Amino acid sequence: MWSMNVPAATKLFMWRAVSDLLPTRKNLLKKKIVEDPLCPICNSNEETISHVMWSCPATVDVWGDTRSPISKWPSGDCNFEQKWLDLCRVMDQESIEKVAVIMRGIWYRRNKYVFENKFWRPGNVVQMAVTGLEDYYSVNEKKTGLNKGKGEDRGKSHWRCPVDVDFKVNFDGAFDQSSSKIGMGVVIRDKKGEVVAALSASRREGQNAFVAEGMALWRAMELCLEIGMVDVEFEGDSKELIEAVMSDEEEDSRWGHIVEDIKQLRHQYNNWKVVFNYRESNEVAHNLAKMALLIDEELVWIEEVPSSIHQYIVKDNLCNDLQ
Repeated sequence: MWSMNVPAATKLFMWRAVSDLLPTRKNLLKKKIVEDPLCPICNSNEETISHVMWSCPATVDVWGDTRSPISKWPSGDCNFEQKWLDLCRVMDQESIEKVAVIMRGIWYRRNKYVFENKFWRPGNVVQMAVTGLEDYYSVNEKKTGLNKGKGEDRGKSHWRCPVDVDFKVNFDGAFDQSSSKIGMGVVIRDKKGEVVAALSASRREGQNAFVAEGMALWRAMELCLEIGMVDVEFEGDSKELIEAVMSDEEEDSRWGHIVEDIKQLRHQYNNWKVVFNYRESNEVAHNLAKMALLIDEELVWIEEVPSSIHQYIVKDNLCNDLQ
């Protein structure tokens, strides 16, 4: 956490949170400072660090915001230190930095409520955290003369039609820890932005979000072969997975076998490449993956998408002046 590009106060806060040193009601009870360990916001569970940062209903609403980098993650009870390690393992640095500042914002909101009886809406927590982080990036860039590319490009990001290939394949994975269920979303579109095929599928016995993303990419590649498409480009929003898949180095991590399987399939088709883009450019696949968590089968659509997804197709086409 000390290598994060965030304010020093945020680094210190995260160290205290991971070390369970924040004055939660549970910790204050241990020191006999308070008599009631219940969360002052929901009044239904003990206020532990994991409850404040993850599973309190008020916190779940924060993580559910569309600007949250982990809105697809489950919100059940957890060991906070392990949750933080899991996030650091599967998320890119920019996303984990955003998570850190949002967590600090959640704690700040908690204190505002406890000491001033003022309560921020979920969107305000995320907005304040993200804006503050972008301002911090901007100040650092001016000081160093370096442009790290954080924040600025993402705000303008949207899906773009394929240019150098005939088809673009967007993929995304979702993971529900409470049920160990993986959701996969895939959409294939041509140069006119027209849908060729879409897929929403679930699998049991998943491990984490990284595995979900890997399985979604693998299924996307399989789907292309099943319908006879090879002149394609794959696009997803998991930076860690895509960097691993496009690397020439052998992947020896715990989930390396998934990456290596994808590499072997990709190398059979020299014109296949996998590129990263932000979630804002991947809304169709993202919502197909979320939908998959609600089903126990694989659904495939040819030249159409479910009615609930159509709005995202229209939005992408408008961004490309295709309507």
